[in-house]
Amino acid sequence: KPALALDKKSSSPTFLSRLHNPVKGKLHIVAVMVEFEEDDNRFTTGNGTFSNSGMAFLDNPNIRIDPLPHNQNYFEAHLEFAKNYFETVSNGVFEIEYTVVPEIVKLSGKMEKYSPTGRDLNFQPVAEMAAETWEKVNQQNLISSIPQSDIETAFVIFHAGAGRDIELVGTSLNKTPQDIPSVYLSKSAFRNIYNDPAFEGFPLEEADRTVNNTLILPRTLSRPGEDVSGNPFVLQLSTNGLVAAQIGSHIGLPDLFDTESGQSGIGRFGLMDGAGIFSYNGLFPPEMSAWEKTFLGWTEPSILATDSELTAELPAVSLRQDNSAFKVELSKSEYFLIENRHRDPDSNGVTIDIQRPDGSIVTQTFTNNNRRFTFQQQGFEELLEPGVVISVSDYDFSLPGGLFEMDDDTENFRELNGGILIWHIDENIIAE
Repeated sequence: KPALALDKKSSSPTFLSRLHNPVKGKLHIVAVMVEFEEDDNRFTTGNGTFSNSGMAFLDNPNIRIDPLPHNQNYFEAHLEFAKNYFETVSNGVFEIEYTVVPEIVKLSGKMEKYSPTGRDLNFQPVAEMAAETWEKVNQQNLISSIPQSDIETAFVIFHAGAGRDIELVGTSLNKTPQDIPSVYLSKSAFRNIYNDPAFEGFPLEEADRTVNNTLILPRTLSRPGEDVSGNPFVLQLSTNGLVAAQIGSHIGLPDLFDTESGQSGIGRFGLMDGAGIFSYNGLFPPEMSAWEKTFLGWTEPSILATDSELTAELPAVSLRQDNSAFKVELSKSEYFLIENRHRDPDSNGVTIDIQRPDGSIVTQTFTNNNRRFTFQQQGFEELLEPGVVISVSDYDFSLPGGLFEMDDDTENFRELNGGILIWHIDENIIAE
């Protein structure tokens, strides 16, 4: 199950009000690294610390996605990805700058103490983890100043261990139910958890600021397991998509999947769905959907009249035209959004920048002809340089599609790279 968000109804403005209050300008992100008391609990991933031995299954040269070491530079690389993603998909109207505190904060308990478990999840342990973190940050004066930003500052906890964000039941992955789920805690979420409507946040006295939200994110989403023959393997997953989605929650986007079951809602055609978050093993989600961009005020669809014949031209979203969608109104609250989504509009594949563990940057390009990469066939991560993906030339290369064989006995292929995508929007359902 992908990232859980607790209070979308209470924290997200309505679609119409968002149109008059677009998310534009600069967001500053402040992040801290948090580890726990060391443990040997088989129900958690790792030993609760940031040491390489704490993630022994990642300590080998075959790990290409989000390899060790997991240090300040590593987490800065993931935030650099988020910066590049949002600045690209917003066409430059939304910017991100970030700070990762270099000191590691050590909490008083083991990882299991902060993990919500049971049929009815109680997020009190996660809230207590956030409270203890910011209390220690305040006591140790780890943050002396925070730049002002146009959008409310986002506060991030990158914690040791793996995120409890994918379904493990029915897989051969190690079962670790006491891992910590990735959640976004807004001020209203804290108020609900503490049953305290007056809660305003945790003080950072040295910086003269208050922490009133927290994004809980793991050091990794990769997980060990055994194949059918009992041989060990590692499912390599990047946290890039998850980081982007949590920031999406912070700026008001609702989840677009079933948060009860984890079932996909919009598929691999936007950001706020597990299919998009974990697209390409989490390396990079596709562009946001027309509704997500309109909701945030990043595009204003052109209204198409339906009482006459017309011809309308709609460039591919990734070509960065002013209007990336058309709107066909059915009623005051119901309409279609039409967009042109294409994986490879320039027929030159996708170019990816990867930050290696030593801080150097390497660039790789993959085309549709590289079917192993396009379809994420087994072992596709072996094609990648080890490191963190920090920027991508065409995020919509993450859409479903590619070159499909017409007949096993021939070398003919059919190119299915995109086209018209139609969203049926009913704001009455959204309001409910």
